[in-house]
Amino acid sequence: MAIQQLRTQTLPILAVAEGATTPNPGGSGWAWSSTLSKPVYWTGSVWTGKATGSDASGAVQFNNAGVLGGATNVAISSGDLSLATSSSPTNPASGSIKPVVKPLASGGRSRLLLRSSAGSEVDALFPSLSSKTDIASASTGSLNVLGCRSVNIVGTAAPSSFLSNSSKVLSYVRQDYKSATTAGSVAGFYNNPGSMMTSNGAGIGGLLFSMIFGIPDVTFVPEARTFAGITVSTAAPTDVSPATLTNCIGIGHEANDTTWKLYYGGSAAQTPIDLGANFPVNNTDLMQIIISSHPADALIYEYAVRRWTSTQKFETSGILGPLTATQIIDVATTVGARAWRSNGTAAAEVIMAVCEKNVRHPLT
Repeated sequence: MAIQQLRTQTLPILAVAEGATTPNPGGSGWAWSSTLSKPVYWTGSVWTGKATGSDASGAVQFNNAGVLGGATNVAISSGDLSLATSSSPTNPASGSIKPVVKPLASGGRSRLLLRSSAGSEVDALFPSLSSKTDIASASTGSLNVLGCRSVNIVGTAAPSSFLSNSSKVLSYVRQDYKSATTAGSVAGFYNNPGSMMTSNGAGIGGLLFSMIFGIPDVTFVPEARTFAGITVSTAAPTDVSPATLTNCIGIGHEANDTTWKLYYGGSAAQTPIDLGANFPVNNTDLMQIIISSHPADALIYEYAVRRWTSTQKFETSGILGPLTATQIIDVATTVGARAWRSNGTAAAEVIMAVCEKNVRHPLT
């Protein structure tokens, strides 16, 4: 049997751009575009570029309206699929979900998220020894149940007896902590002993803490003070200015404040960070504080604060550190969750409502 040699044919070289309608070769066929530096195809009416690859080396290629496109945030690295960090990922199409990598705060450690078409995100930051949610109360002592430490209370604690569509916070199942009506009274909870350890910067300790709460006073008390976050102190909270608290990270407000603030400090209290007009103090919205201490980062804490109204979500985030033990909670230090509201100089009941308290202890 005779063997026929394969023969190659040089493509005609044309100075045509994408979508050009001339020259018309009179039939379908290929050419090399000196304008685009890639092959082009005559469809019968226009010249269409056919890319051999797009975007950076390693980027995953996909069909982008008939031509090859490069996925900016998806690549092949040493034979494995990798996702690049995206600080502002877009929502996927309706009915689908998108895995994205996003830091808690700009410049912070990356987290793996699953993002829905509505923009909500399920967090899977790092492998955890346990993921625990608890808002149980105990009048004295602390009880461990499946690794969940119950909390000590001040004021009167009771599960929410009703749900209402009158506000965002009242529409959620929650644990209400109510104060007495005597001025200087406090309502809330605290951990004693603590249930988390901050990172030592060398793989020991670390935490991912989240609390969702609100302050649904029946009649809003402007003289009240509030704090929600983590602290080294295991003592019962009292009616004090949050700005005087040491060895803590959390959000709150002073008497007659109109916006929420971020409070933090080590052995000395630091100047609070005002969260601004998107975070007004009221008795209708839900708030969330998230704090991260990665096992490999010493004296560095990432935080995010979220606020939900009945129709909108607001978020701000940042990084505290690297700082000193004077400015921030020290390395390898035991901390506990704490949330309280005091009525200050007002002789009126105030309420701290907690919907969720979640702690993760990272392995790496």
